[in-house]
Amino acid sequence: MKRRLLLFIILSLILFSACNTTVPKPIPDPDIIIEPEPVPEPKPVPEPVPEPVPEPVPELEPAPEPTPKPVFKTTKFAAFGDTPYTTGEFSKITKVFNEVANSQMPFIVHVGDIFSSGTRCTKALYSSRNTLFSTSKIPFVIAIGDNEYNDCPKPEQALKLYREIILTNPGKSQIIQGTDKAVKSLTLERQNPQVENASWDYQNIKFTTLFFPNFPGDYPLPLSRIEEILDANKVFLKKVFSEATTQNHSAVVLIMQSDPTSSCSLKACLKFNDELKKLVKQFGKPVLSINGDNHTKSFKNSKYQNVKHWAHLRPNGFANGWAEIVFTLDSNSFSVKWH
Repeated sequence: MKRRLLLFIILSLILFSACNTTVPKPIPDPDIIIEPEPVPEPKPVPEPVPEPVPEPVPELEPAPEPTPKPVFKTTKFAAFGDTPYTTGEFSKITKVFNEVANSQMPFIVHVGDIFSSGTRCTKALYSSRNTLFSTSKIPFVIAIGDNEYNDCPKPEQALKLYREIILTNPGKSQIIQGTDKAVKSLTLERQNPQVENASWDYQNIKFTTLFFPNFPGDYPLPLSRIEEILDANKVFLKKVFSEATTQNHSAVVLIMQSDPTSSCSLKACLKFNDELKKLVKQFGKPVLSINGDNHTKSFKNSKYQNVKHWAHLRPNGFANGWAEIVFTLDSNSFSVKWH
């Protein structure tokens, strides 16, 4: 036991001595120069990037109010036709033109038949009529009649003269101006190639001339030619009534030489009239048909072909006066004053 204790004491002294022994520092060699380790340069601190300041959004100005469509309480124009048949009617037409201009009418429409049936359809004849019509102080618009087309021995040759001389070879768009430049011109949009069909707008009313002479004529047209004309008419009418509807026109005026209910019994004519009647009903606003051919004057302010809003006018013939047509917005109807 004593030996163990003694051994423990010796080991403890040895351990204690080892823990307190100081390790001598090495003596530097004076011939060796120890370079200090380089101190790394501090990395540049990037300057903070300022956040972009959003530009102020300008306040939007309110959209301008749409320009209101002008309201026309009354719209007037003049109509006549079936003239001149004789040279004596030339002076009557000059009188009509002066009266119409002095009455402040914006334009005048002619329902066709510019010389009598059976007259030789010569270039000189068409030229004499064009010279007369060109004296109108206000815009003059004409629908074709059978006397200047299918009452001629060579209808298609006559039609060529009519287009060249009376209509002055119009393009798709044609400006019609009277001799008085102070009176506003009309811009007609014509169907190609059936340029007799034309339309124009005046004071929120859609006006239309149609190729509808008295069929089949003194020199009867082939049925295929009549159907060709009527098919083009139907296409043009659909366009006219579609535009009148989408543009919210107050009324439509149809100018054609013959009355489709009485001047043509062909099946093709009856189909055309059925299509016309359908379009008038769908439009649902006042429509006025102006026809010539029978040289009488009459006016029916509604229920033409039993359609409530469809009016019908025949403006007389032989230059025996003219009709002043008035559309009144308040009553939503047409009326006529005879001159």
